[in-house]
Amino acid sequence: SDVYKNPFNPLNEKTKVDFQFPELTPLTIRIFNIMGHEVKTINNRIYQPGKHHFIWDGKNNNYSIVPSGVYFISVNSKFDHIVKKVVVRN
Repeated sequence: SDVYKNPFNPLNEKTKVDFQFPELTPLTIRIFNIMGHEVKTINNRIYQPGKHHFIWDGKNNNYSIVPSGVYFISVNSKFDHIVKKVVVRN
């Protein structure tokens, strides 16, 4: 898999991450706060081969804007597990 790096600091309005897979791939994307609590599950599905992306708009699972702080985006597939730090400033 290729998870393309994105300038994650700071999250202004939305953060987009592009990725690519060579074959059918289950993927889970979750966002955690600095305390390790999951604040958002963006995606938990199977992707077809090819290029894809996801966008985080700075909202939690209840559609509320998260407070300013440090968050971690976890992208987990059968090919890779990548964690990226995001600084949110509201």
